[in-house]
Amino acid sequence: MNPAPMDGVAKSLPLGLFSMVIVNEVEALDLTGESSTDAMLQAMHQRMPNTTVVLTLGSEGAIWLDANKHIHVPARTVSVVDTTGAGDTFTGYLLASLVQGMVAEAAMRRTVRAAALCVTQAGAADSIPLASSVDADELA
Repeated sequence: MNPAPMDGVAKSLPLGLFSMVIVNEVEALDLTGESSTDAMLQAMHQRMPNTTVVLTLGSEGAIWLDANKHIHVPARTVSVVDTTGAGDTFTGYLLASLVQGMVAEAAMRRTVRAAALCVTQAGAADSIPLASSVDADELA
């Protein structure tokens, strides 16, 4: 579940019933009222103890938090052209990677690479990198 755009309806959803919730910092602030990353994660974990929470942090990368794992994958330093589509790229690559059988840490690394490549291009759909480009970039 990605409760975007965040509004009163999204805030009232029983998010703890989802297996995964993916939010950015603004959405996490809206959900929790907390402004620090640690406080956001703690509040979301308390609200959704059986849900995997994935928090995107823009230039700081992303965090995966579940009952057993806390994974922080730092962002790559890139020349940002346009952030349009970065969230959709992140969500799509994360879900695709997990469906393909990747473990959480590998899926997160691949996903952060995809989002980093996305922001180096202008546009929305046109900026989403091909999987072959993302996977080849792992070696770079």
